[in-house]
Amino acid sequence: MGLKLDSSTWRSYASAYNSWREFVSIHHFPIEPNPTTLSNYIMFMCDYIKPSSVTSYLSGIVQMLEPYFPNIRTVRSSPIVRDTLIGCKRLRNTPVTRKLPLSVGMIKQVVFTSDPRYDFVLFQTLIVVGFHGLLRLGDLCDPPIRSNINPAKRARRTSVKFPTNDSFSFALPAHKADPFFEGNVVLIRNLWSGIDVVSIFRRYLAQRDLRHPYASPLWLTENGSVPDRSFFIRFLLPFNFGPSVRGQSMRAGGATALAELGASSEAIQALGRWSSSAWKIYIRKHPTVVHHFERLHPNTPQHHP
Repeated sequence: MGLKLDSSTWRSYASAYNSWREFVSIHHFPIEPNPTTLSNYIMFMCDYIKPSSVTSYLSGIVQMLEPYFPNIRTVRSSPIVRDTLIGCKRLRNTPVTRKLPLSVGMIKQVVFTSDPRYDFVLFQTLIVVGFHGLLRLGDLCDPPIRSNINPAKRARRTSVKFPTNDSFSFALPAHKADPFFEGNVVLIRNLWSGIDVVSIFRRYLAQRDLRHPYASPLWLTENGSVPDRSFFIRFLLPFNFGPSVRGQSMRAGGATALAELGASSEAIQALGRWSSSAWKIYIRKHPTVVHHFERLHPNTPQHHP
């Protein structure tokens, strides 16, 4: 039962449960939630954190307490709880600050930087592949907290294929929007002039196989470890793209660049493995700008999930 969620998710849910336990202890409420106490909890927590975060906390509380109080989902969806949350969002919500997308120009700056070090070649490959494949940083790197590392989520060297001379693919074992762990095949091909992602990947693969011929993970640093977020940021910072450009910027940048090429919304959603229209928040340009590019570039790129 405990394996149905990632350890990182359980960690967040445990934090939410601890906040609920502290709340009921302070106010001498029963541990079992009811519509009134859950409504009071929302108002209490909104004094300290964003209402959007309180929504996540409620999910954690429901998940942790449902085995003991089976009707908790009914309590969570009650009108008073729903209306309290809406009211707090209206009263206290602040604009969402998202990371800026990487642009094609930024990717070219990384590509045109000459650095023979193996670890830089790895970084260069990660950022270009992530941009083309609309990948999360977590799809390419291990999480920073060791206890949250799941080797089953790592792409494997044996999954790499070259269907044609100008494309390659690898299997993504699991990702955030894959509740059944079916995995996906990520197919990458050249899309933007001046960025030869296939050649970049081949160069990395040759160096990787020379150093680590028997290792399973596809992405490996010079010392044989799987890269993590700190590895990625260490090589990203010298480019001075600004504090708002980080790992999430690959996915946002790739989606935005595809929209500018005129890719259909269905294609972008499929390429990014989004389970809903939530992908649209990643398009960080005004709709009129995207529409302008769609008129200039009416053809959908030849890029398939």
